Amino acid sequence: MKHEWHQRVAHYIEYVLNVAILIIGIIIFGFLIREIISLAQLLTVANIRTHFTEITEVTLAVFCFLSL
Repeated sequence: MKHEWHQRVAHYIEYVLNVAILIIGIIIFGFLIREIISLAQLLTVANIRTHFTEITEVTLAVFCFLSL
């Protein structure tokens, strides 16, 4: 049975959407890695009390990325 034109268009659109979702996922993963590195740098500082708010903000950002 030959595919109708609308089925081919639907498969093409599905392919484009899957590629777009993959690209967005890679970008979000990159931002997650950047935030984890930032958190690791803040945790290696000797005086953690002065950087408490920054550590809290970065930790919250990491959990927000993980919830996606």
